[in-house]
Amino acid sequence: MPHETIGESRPRAHGKEIDPDREVLVHTGGTEAILSAITAFIEPEDEVIVLEPAFNLHNPLGKVFSVEELLAIGNICLQHAIVILSDKVYERLYFTPSYTRIATLNRTIARNTFTVSSVEKAFNVTGWTVGYVIGDESPIKHVQLAHIILGYTTAGPAQEAAAVGLEEADRQGFWEANKQHMESRMRSICSILHKLGLPVKLFHVVTHEMGYALPPSRA
Repeated sequence: MPHETIGESRPRAHGKEIDPDREVLVHTGGTEAILSAITAFIEPEDEVIVLEPAFNLHNPLGKVFSVEELLAIGNICLQHAIVILSDKVYERLYFTPSYTRIATLNRTIARNTFTVSSVEKAFNVTGWTVGYVIGDESPIKHVQLAHIILGYTTAGPAQEAAAVGLEEADRQGFWEANKQHMESRMRSICSILHKLGLPVKLFHVVTHEMGYALPPSRA
């Protein structure tokens, strides 16, 4: 099942061992995973801070937060008892040499962070509806209760397919190949936009940190 595969593959990304039975929850897509996490902790009249466009790596702006920026955010959240919900559905699609996940900064911040990801986004199959949450054993139990009410379970065949996909992706080098494929498509789109000779400021430039760079004259 995917939670076992996630537990085996995620230590490389999280920098620590993950217990798939106690620290991973499979959801019916990333959206339901986010909804379950929010439902678990938000009470009426509570306040929620949303970074626009809402996640790191940023889509469509391409912003990649530095370690210093993430530490500042993480420490502010700890000081004010703010739970961190880190949306990582595009974590495999970046064109910088590497980037830092906020859950890997230190153990204290990790215990205060829920990381959401999505198999459908990872494999470019939006609509497959298999997402998951990774979090510390104690607080993730609250997310599980919300998930039981909101979604209860995820289709078995989709979970099995997700597990096989995650295993084979690591084995066959899919992540790097997909990243190269997407970068090639991005550059083709940029080339077409240039050739069209569109007026300045008719379209937006996405910052270079994810490889989406257009000449300033077209910004």
